[in-house]
Amino acid sequence: MHFLIIYLNILSIDLLSKTVSHTLLPRRVNYFPTFSLGLQLATIFNIQLLFPMIATRQGLNDIKEAIHKESIILETEGVAVNKSIPMGIMVEIPNVALMPELFVDDVDFFWFGTNNLAQYMMAADRTNTSVANYLPKAIPGILKLIEKVTEIAHDRGKWVGICVGLAADTNLYWVWC
Repeated sequence: MHFLIIYLNILSIDLLSKTVSHTLLPRRVNYFPTFSLGLQLATIFNIQLLFPMIATRQGLNDIKEAIHKESIILETEGVAVNKSIPMGIMVEIPNVALMPELFVDDVDFFWFGTNNLAQYMMAADRTNTSVANYLPKAIPGILKLIEKVTEIAHDRGKWVGICVGLAADTNLYWVWC
């Protein structure tokens, strides 16, 4: 699968594999250049939008509304856009992991960011060596949250992905197979 990933305003296009990633943290900033690019690229590439740091349903709705408004502007200007781009959210804030039922009807998929989720669950900054040792202790809780979110997502025909930390842990191979 190919994603347009909204996270820190860094655009990377790999034309050979036809993948695009673009990142922008969902802050109160002007999203329109980012959304404009995504809506236009989605007419050429198989793109899915992934929104990180979503904590509330309102935050997700704000981003989706901004994308909708930008698509209207682009269409008015005669620019081709894809208005049916699959959209998902990162599960990295405990509120989403604990209550995925609040979000499942508004997204096409969930994507776990296990490093951030562990950090927020354990109130331990992973860059602070004096508390980073708490992070591995979050694994059992994260696995329960992954199971819960996956069950709810699958019940609604949605898929779930996992990146970074736990996804690369070969000791957890039995969990992913």
